[in-house]
Amino acid sequence: MRSKHAIETALDVINNKYDMDIPFAKTEGIPNMKGAKLQIIWGDSQASPEVGKTEAERLITQEKVPLLLGLTRAA
Repeated sequence: MRSKHAIETALDVINNKYDMDIPFAKTEGIPNMKGAKLQIIWGDSQASPEVGKTEAERLITQEKVPLLLGLTRAA
């Protein structure tokens, strides 16, 4: 899944310091949030609206995530 790999790469660039001329690469973490590091907590809807709803509720209530991002699998 290319989207997952792209997100993991972006997270690595944001959370660590790299000598690259792209946003967030030259610092560690989010500069305006005192260098806070980002973390991904994955969920899987298994292409089912009911499972997706349950996963979203779990991520919000149990994992306390501040942001949900939905990805679709390519056919």
